[in-house]
Amino acid sequence: MPTRSPLRQGFDEEPAPGRLFLADSARPVTPTAEGCAVAVLAMPRRHLLCSDESLARACDRTYDVTRGTASLLYPLLLTLAEAPANFAECTATRLRNQLVDLVAALVTEAVEPMPPENDQSLVHGIRRWVNDRLTDPDLRPGTIAAANYVSVRRLHKLFTGERGTISSWIQERRLEECRRELGRGDGGPVKVSAVAQRWGFANAAHFSRAFRARYGISPKDWRALRATKDGTADV
Repeated sequence: MPTRSPLRQGFDEEPAPGRLFLADSARPVTPTAEGCAVAVLAMPRRHLLCSDESLARACDRTYDVTRGTASLLYPLLLTLAEAPANFAECTATRLRNQLVDLVAALVTEAVEPMPPENDQSLVHGIRRWVNDRLTDPDLRPGTIAAANYVSVRRLHKLFTGERGTISSWIQERRLEECRRELGRGDGGPVKVSAVAQRWGFANAAHFSRAFRARYGISPKDWRALRATKDGTADV
C-alpha cells in the first residue's frame, strides 16, 4: 500500500508502494517492509488453472494497478483485507473463486503476446465479435473473416500466436467460459454436458478431453473442487 518507502525482497523487479506483486511460494519469499502496510492474498495452486510456464513468466514482477486486470484485482484485494471475516460460507467460496479467476486472468494477460500496434484495434474488434457469438457451434474462420471484412488468410495471420490458430483461440475461449460456469462454486446441479453444449461443444467427450488437456483436471472434478472451501495456499 502507498507509504514512505518501498518493499525490499531481492527479486529481479522490486515490489513498490501502490503496486501489485505476484509471487510463487515455491520460491523463498521473505517480505520486509519499512513503514509499509502489506495486503497478501494466498491461494491454492490447484485452483489456479494456469500452466507452470505461464505462471513462471508472470511471477516475481509488479503490475500497474491503474491498468488491465490489476486495476480490478487491487481494490478488491484491499477491500477484503480490511473487511471483517464474517462472510457466509457460500459467499466466501464464491469470493475466493472470483479472486482466483482474476489472478488467472492477470497471468494470461501478462504472457499473452500483443499484436503489432497497427493491428491491435482490428484484433480487438474481431475478438469482441467472436466473444458475442461463442455459443454458436457453427462459428468458422470463413464466417468470421467475411463479417469483419478481412480475408481468411489475413485473419489467420492476425491470430498467429493465439494458441496457434483462430480456431484454437475460439476453443480456448469456450473452455474458459465453461471453466467459469462450472466453477461458480454455488453447489448448483450444473450438468457438464449442458454447459459444454451451451458454449458450442457439440460432443461432450471431446469437450472433456479438451478441458483435461488444457487444465489438467476433468470438468466434473473442477466443479467439485470449486464448490469446496478448503485448500493449502501455494501462490
